[in-house]
Amino acid sequence: MKDIIGFVRTSTMKQGNSIKLQRDSIETFAKDRNLQLVDIIEEEGISGNKLNRAGFDTVLKLVKMKKVDGVMLGRVAYHSPY
Repeated sequence: MKDIIGFVRTSTMKQGNSIKLQRDSIETFAKDRNLQLVDIIEEEGISGNKLNRAGFDTVLKLVKMKKVDGVMLGRVAYHSPY
């Protein structure tokens, strides 16, 4: 079984239940494919254009340290500076 981490985000706090929908999507996908979902990191109300983002930085750190086999995104809407 592969260990994965989920990453969900919104750029504003006004995006309603978007975080919950993204989490649900990741959890369903992982379960259907027998993937071990280690954690889901959230970034809510933080612009994707910011260079210092605690949630995204945590995901990068886990990947670089080889603590997870993959990252699952709740939604990809546009490019970030990374």
